[in-house]
Parts: sequence; structure tokens; C-alpha cells
Amino acid sequence: MKSTSYVSADQDRGLPSGKPLRICHYLFAFLSAVLIAGGLQLSPGIPNGFDSNTASELQGHPLAYLLYYLKSDILRSVRFSLQCELTALLLIVLILYVLAHSYSARELLWTLLFSIAFAICVFFGQIFMKTPNWDGCIRGLHNLIKNAWFLAAYGGVCFFGMLALRAWLLSRPVLDTGISRMSNKRRVLVYFLIIMLFWLPVFLIFWPGNLKGDTVVQILQYFHFPTHFQGQWITDGKDVIFTNDHPFIQTLIFGLFMDLGHGLGWNELGVSFYVFLQIAAYGAVISLFLVSLEHFGIRTRLTRIALAVYCLAPPYVVHAILISGDSFLTLFFMAFMLEVFWIYKTEGKILYHKGFFGTVLITFFLFCTSKNQCVYILVLAGILMVIVLRKEWKRVLAAVLLPLLVFEILYLGAFFRLMHVNQVGTQEALSVFFQQTARTVKNHDKELTKEQKEAIDEVLDYETMDTLYDPDLADPVKMRFNRKAGSAAMRRYFKVWFQMGCIYPGEYIQSFLDSTWGYYYPIKPDQIGQLYWNNYSYDEDIKDGSWVKETVPDSFFKERWFDQSPRTEGLRKTGRRLMILVDELPLIAWLAYPGTVMWILLAMGLLLILARDWKSAAIFFPALLVFGICLLSPKNNNFRYMLPNSFLLPVAAAWVIGGYFPLPSINELSDESEADQNQDDHQKEADVITQIKDPHSGE
Repeated sequence: MKSTSYVSADQDRGLPSGKPLRICHYLFAFLSAVLIAGGLQLSPGIPNGFDSNTASELQGHPLAYLLYYLKSDILRSVRFSLQCELTALLLIVLILYVLAHSYSARELLWTLLFSIAFAICVFFGQIFMKTPNWDGCIRGLHNLIKNAWFLAAYGGVCFFGMLALRAWLLSRPVLDTGISRMSNKRRVLVYFLIIMLFWLPVFLIFWPGNLKGDTVVQILQYFHFPTHFQGQWITDGKDVIFTNDHPFIQTLIFGLFMDLGHGLGWNELGVSFYVFLQIAAYGAVISLFLVSLEHFGIRTRLTRIALAVYCLAPPYVVHAILISGDSFLTLFFMAFMLEVFWIYKTEGKILYHKGFFGTVLITFFLFCTSKNQCVYILVLAGILMVIVLRKEWKRVLAAVLLPLLVFEILYLGAFFRLMHVNQVGTQEALSVFFQQTARTVKNHDKELTKEQKEAIDEVLDYETMDTLYDPDLADPVKMRFNRKAGSAAMRRYFKVWFQMGCIYPGEYIQSFLDSTWGYYYPIKPDQIGQLYWNNYSYDEDIKDGSWVKETVPDSFFKERWFDQSPRTEGLRKTGRRLMILVDELPLIAWLAYPGTVMWILLAMGLLLILARDWKSAAIFFPALLVFGICLLSPKNNNFRYMLPNSFLLPVAAAWVIGGYFPLPSINELSDESEADQNQDDHQKEADVITQIKDPHSGE
């Protein structure tokens, strides 16, 4: 089996590991570092420490006003001055390292485009994190100059940082073989047991598991109670028992475990069985993914670092024990990505294996059932697989098409009718449009015509849009959607939506940026609520809802409900404090910031593009689709929407970086074994070589 390697291509073009630097290089590095360090201290809009009285006295002196304006941001205190100087020193070292290596025009162009996109996202993220409008940040010559400096600074950091990372990876020596002596099955078992060893104590602390608020709706549906969601009655408990707003298949599975616990006389026991199986499933998929990377030539040192991240980083274990649709989706997303990885790496030939092909059909189907938008991910990712793997297009098409047909015809059709399941309403896919309409109405109500207002009111509640509009959450506006609005009313609404967009394009763009910046702002946001530390299963909290009091009798909570033991509350508080402490550590904390997760994955994709490994880059396509779905989601900066990509990140990093740390060739291993002159060691290395040659060895 051929291992992944990105070194040979760059060695062919003579990438030097340290060419001599001239005085012009040092001058360029010094000037660039000073400018970038200063630009990193800037912020769009009015700077911190800006004295408006002094500024007003300088209004007639543009140059003096600009210099004072910049000074307020860069040198507003001794601490910031020192920070700027230290940043400049580090940047000088970084830039000199980059200048000591050669890069092709193609590499420079791709990295430049990536850096420009990065800087723009930082720019808009900083604006809309602080204010709902960009007017005060883009008007005036002083803002124009400052913003250009800001963009150049962040773009420069990204540009030199990515080039330095590429050069460093290519120049690293191969220090050890990094080959495991264990069989594939044994490695999967060992990795699985290690994950369980670290996760089970957390499970026991939070036993029987944490519950998310939306899951309460699923539970009540399972027991045929009418439920209320986003301002609408979504089930009546008779003709419409369930809805697919949250994964219906998870509603059934979790409900069955609740029945099991009740039958055993201990409600919490049934819940704990479900959570334990979810933890075990996560551990199995992650272990299989790590061993699959090693199978295709990734060094064990990297896979074990990824394993340590899964074991120790709080976002993973917290969501592994969380009973929610997002944890359910993420589990099947990881399984989906594992099989997509194998399909690409074997160029589709693995689909001729009947057992694997059958597993793919089941996994792809369950992936579709885990969240409504997963159908679109499978369709688009399947189209790309058919294009890239043209030689095996029939098998690939069958692997994608068969689960889709079963899902659309049997699951959504016959099965949903049998179980009295109502599908998601039209409003779920229209959050972006509704938010743009609401913002325009809020800011330009008097400028709209009577006909436009009536067309909007047929679909949404026009009178309440002004007060309900929240740039970070579409639910308040969306919950007033008229479910009885027919196709004619929707056509009139979209006609008005288009007219308003032509007149107020700035409002539409700002509405989109204001409701999505959290997914592409690559720095820690001011407000984050990424981890579900608290238990939502207290029946007192649930029964506070007025609609619950109307529909759910008190006897249900006494007989059927579950809760965490009050005796272990102190232990749970200690566990939360410890995990919060770990979660605040550098690098680990990034795993729970949606924008940071996305940009790290995009950086991995850029490394693959620079290495011309287009097939591997194609494997990242579903992760890009998850990002696109986040941009269309009803809530901004919601980590649970980015959870699938966060779980994918450790294995993706090990895989991409592993391509720059290839395993030694078979000849190199043979030379080492002869030098050792040890028959036993020689035999062991020969077994390892055989395993590399034969993909099915050790299974």
C-alpha cells in the first residue's frame, strides 16, 4: 500500500531548507513586522481610548486627526505598546523563516487568496460582533486608511504563517518509523478502551447523562403529548404524533430506552443505557478512523496525539454524553466521513467488498435520518465522488442513490404516514430571507408601500417584526410564520423580497453578516455558549412552560421522568469546574469556537491544495457543506451546529500533517533491519512491511 507523501514533489523543484539571506531580506522583515504588529492592534470603528474632545479640536487638520486616531488604537497604554513590540519581534523571526525558503507562483497565489479571505472574515467579524451596522466603521478617509491597514495586517499574518507552516512541514526529518507492531483489530480495541477509560468517569459524574432542552419536546412526542415549538403547536397527539424538526429516529430510539428503564423499575437506568451506547459508538468510530489513517501510512505519533485530544478535550466527552439531535447527527457524520475517506483512498474499489458496500448503504441512510439537511450533504458529496472517481462511477452512484431512495420513498413516505409524523415546515429553510426582510422593515418601515407590507404580512406578522428582530437569532421572527400561507402568498412575498433587495442591498448584506459572523470569525468571540454543562432534565424547569402545564399531567413526571441524583451534585460541580479549566487552555479552547474550527479545517484544505492532492481535498467537501449549512442556520455562533466539524478536526489534522511526515520506504526499513543484525527484529519488521503492502493483512 502506498503511503501519503507530499515531500517528493517539492524536492523535485528544489525546495531549499535554508537559503542565505541578504540585508534587503532583513529590512523587509523588519518593516513588514512593524506594520503588521501595529495593524493587529487596530479595530474597525471608533478605537479604544479615543478622546472625542481632543479629536474634535483636530477636525480641521486631517493628518493630525488620522495620527491621533491611529495612536488611540495602537499605543493606548503601556501594555498595548509592549504587546505590539513583542508581536513585532516574533513576526520578524517568522518572516525571515519564510524568506529563507522558495515558493512557486502557484503556492503564493493560493496562499494570498486564502489570506485575503481570512482578513475579510476577521474584519466583518470584529464589526458585527460589536455593532449591528457598518456605517460608523467604513465612512471617512481615516477609516478607509485604518481598515486597509487592518486587513493588510491580518492578511499578512495568515500569509506568512501558512507559508511558514508549509515550509516547516516539508523540511522536517523522518526520525522514526512510526509503525505500529499490532494488528488492525487489536489497535482498534486498544484505542477504543483508552477512549472509554477517559470518558467513562465523566459519564459516571453526570450519570445518567445531560439533556438538551429541545430533546424534551422529542420525549413528550414519544408519549403522545401535544407539543409546542417556535410559537406553533406542532403535534396534537392523535393525528400528528411526531414531527421531524428533530431527528424522528432518535425520538424512537431514546423513547424505547425510556420504556426499558421504566419496565425495569428504574427510569434513570434506561437513560444511562442509551448514553453508554452513544459513548461506545463514538469511541468505536473514532478508533476505526485513527487506525484507518495508520493503515494508509499516517504515523502513529500523529494518530496518538489525535487520540489524546479526543480523550482530554472537554467538547468531545461533553457532547458524547449529551442526549440531543446534534450529538446524534455528529456520530453518523463521523461514520459517514470514515466511509467517504475509504472510498476516496481506495479510488472506489472498496465498494466491491460486499460487507463494506452494505455498511455504506446503512450508514448513508442513517446519516440522512439524523438531520434534515444531511440529505443535501449526501447528494452534493455524492455528485463530487461520482465526478472524481469516474472509473467506478456506477458503484459510487449506487452507494449514494440507494440510501436516498429508501430515505425519500420508504422513510419519509410510507413510514412517516404510518407513524403519523409531520415533516419540517417551510420556514425552517427560510431563516436568511426572513431576517433580511425583518431588518429592512425595522430600518425602512415608512418607505415601504402598502402592497409590500400586505405581501409580507401574508407570510409573517408584519406588526411585530420591528420588535422581534434579533440579528443573532431568527426564531423570534420565524415563529410568526403563517403555516397556512399558500404558494401564491409565498410568490408575492418573494417578489417583495426581491424588490426590497434591489433598493436596500446594504441591509441584506449586513443582515447576513450580522447573523453569521460567528461561523467565520477565527478569534475567540466575546460571547460563547459552546458546552452543555448543565442538566436540563429537572422536571421543575420543564413544567415552567405554560404549554407543558396545558398538555402534560403531573403524574407523567412522577412515573416516567428521570433526573441526576442530588447526592452527586457536589461531584458534578467539581467536574464542571475542572473541565471549564481545561477548556480555557490555549489550543484546546479553539476546538469549541465555531469560526476557529472552520478556519483550521480550511487551512488543512489549503495544505492539500498546495500539495496538489486534489482527491484528498475532495474528502473535505462535506465539512465545507456543514459550514454552508451553518451560514443558513437560524442562530449565529452556535457551536452545536459546527459540532460535526469539531469532531472531525483531530483526525483531519493528523491525516493532512501526516502526509508531510511519510513513513520510510520499504527499502529503508530493510536497510535498518540488516544493520541491526538481529534476526527477531528483522522478522518483526518484515511482518510490518507485509502489512503495508497488503491492505487486508492484520485484519
